[in-house]
Amino acid sequence: MRFSIIMPVYNIENYLETAVSSVLTQTFDDFELILVEDASPDNCAAICDKLANADKRVKVIHNKINSGAGLSRNFGIQAAQGEFILFVDSDDTISPNTLEILNREADGFDITVFGLNRLFENDKEEIYKTEKLFHTECTTASLKDSGQLLISLNRAGIFPFVWNKVYKRTLLVENNALFENAKITEDCYFNLLLFQKTDKIKVINDCLYNYRKPVSQTLTNSYSPEFLELSKRKFVLEKELLENTGCNNEENLQFIYYVFIKHLLSYFVRNRAKSAMLSSQKQKNLIRASLNDPLVYDIISNYKPNGLAMKLIDYILKHQKINLCYLTAYLISILKN
Repeated sequence: MRFSIIMPVYNIENYLETAVSSVLTQTFDDFELILVEDASPDNCAAICDKLANADKRVKVIHNKINSGAGLSRNFGIQAAQGEFILFVDSDDTISPNTLEILNREADGFDITVFGLNRLFENDKEEIYKTEKLFHTECTTASLKDSGQLLISLNRAGIFPFVWNKVYKRTLLVENNALFENAKITEDCYFNLLLFQKTDKIKVINDCLYNYRKPVSQTLTNSYSPEFLELSKRKFVLEKELLENTGCNNEENLQFIYYVFIKHLLSYFVRNRAKSAMLSSQKQKNLIRASLNDPLVYDIISNYKPNGLAMKLIDYILKHQKINLCYLTAYLISILKN
């Protein structure tokens, strides 16, 4: 079997059949679709069983308890039989010729990266804007190339995701590559492990994945109390990858400093979410605590900003202007909304 497509399913009954249809109507037919139904409270379990009964290419795993997308993907990996593994989320779709193109391009490579279409929806679930994100075509021939590609794909905005990549199954098995049980950033951790394990990576510029971005999906309703700790760990793993691949030059280090500071600002904004129920004073206390964190302090101290906006942000962070940090988060939340 050529491809195993793994789709975690949870509380998404209105989109599930459309997502599955985009797989079953592919122009290339040698694949299995593994639906990992994650103890969903809606009608997803029945829909999965119906789809499996109608098409022998569909296999269903029913989790007894809700395990999250990462662990659900792990169950799919363990059940997969295909030469290559592709991940699709159950509220997104893939283009009709995705597998046909990947079948042609993936041979000889452990990871093949492709572009995506980001579909912005209004409150009526109508697409009002499409943004194409892709990287120029290239291949790696050394681990140093793979490390540099991390930076390049990050600049293009397409590194962290697993659903715009196809992985050779033996690469995952040989490196015991599994997802961590984290609500966010688990995709990034997965890729940071694998990009330092292979020098056989290919990038194509076809935009094959269709990623829905609903109007409700904003930073100010994405409260995550563990976001700062996850971002710190992501930074540490990125730095280790650059060191392990011989790419830890000043330019690349400055880039991951910059990315972390963007995450730090995101943490401030997320703490404004209504679901966080944090008073302004509590938010300011969290800002102060984060700026005094040894790793955060070290990153800010070593960051050399470019551009007026980042120089201003750098100033208020380095000088721990708590009220200005709070005001900056407020302004960002308005702009994002």
